[in-house]
Amino acid sequence: MSQVNKVLFFFSEKLPDSLKRFSPGTQKRIVQWYKTAGKTARKNNNDVGEDLEDDDIDQMLLVIEWDEDGIRTRNIPKQHVIDVIQAFDGCQPIQIHRANQFGILGVAPSETFFSITDTQNHCKEQIVEDIVALLREMHYQRHQPSLGDVFEIKATRRGVFNIRNHRNVF
Repeated sequence: MSQVNKVLFFFSEKLPDSLKRFSPGTQKRIVQWYKTAGKTARKNNNDVGEDLEDDDIDQMLLVIEWDEDGIRTRNIPKQHVIDVIQAFDGCQPIQIHRANQFGILGVAPSETFFSITDTQNHCKEQIVEDIVALLREMHYQRHQPSLGDVFEIKATRRGVFNIRNHRNVF
């Protein structure tokens, strides 16, 4: 039910076709996440005196591409789904900087991007599997409009993303 694609991506080059499945806004947020997570990983490793292998990022990114028509048709509150996702230890929404009509920036949690990290009891891959399984159990209905698509993204080394598309989640 899942598809895994390895995407080679150097930030000085054009985006590969595999990453183009996402909207330009989503592509931009993935790149921002990659850069931010890489800086955090380098800082954390330097704090303990260890060298960092290339861009060793110890986070995964869970991306939900919402289908607004499906949400309206099935009358399922988006916030309910977000609350279910955020209830898992090791899962936090990415903070998004936003500007209002006066140009003032604010920070708000994303409804689309969730950072997944290892916890004391579970690895990040298991956390993603548990989230997907619970969403599927709660909201999947055959022959009903989808609420959207679920992707997990892991940066395995500089410029290489493993992208997994979980199908029939909700």
